[in-house]
Amino acid sequence: MIDLIGQAFAYIVVTFFFFIVVMALKYAILRNNWRSNTLAKIVWYVVGGKFLYRDAIADIIMTIPFLQLPKHYGEDLTVTARCKAVKNYTHNKTITQKLTKLDIWRYGLATWICRHLNNVEQAIGGKDHC
Repeated sequence: MIDLIGQAFAYIVVTFFFFIVVMALKYAILRNNWRSNTLAKIVWYVVGGKFLYRDAIADIIMTIPFLQLPKHYGEDLTVTARCKAVKNYTHNKTITQKLTKLDIWRYGLATWICRHLNNVEQAIGGKDHC
């Protein structure tokens, strides 16, 4: 069991570093106006497609820390979409109802993930990710 948890953690860490590569490539393409470059498009779709696959698997793995199945709020099957949905749900629920301890846990986790994704994306010239 410990080995499985370690493998899941390693998968998420590698996916996070893959996120850095994908976002750096995205902003390099946008900065240099390579959108019309065929090679840039091929590289973007290959790298981006591989990243989306890894991101969907990472979202499934994130079921454990979020204590919730993927697509619970009807969001896309990515970690960013899950974090956005959790933050929106928590914000809307605070207006009408009391939050449960699980809601607070999920919000804290989503905020932590978004903060780190934002730090990376802003460091490479991007904007707010979540």
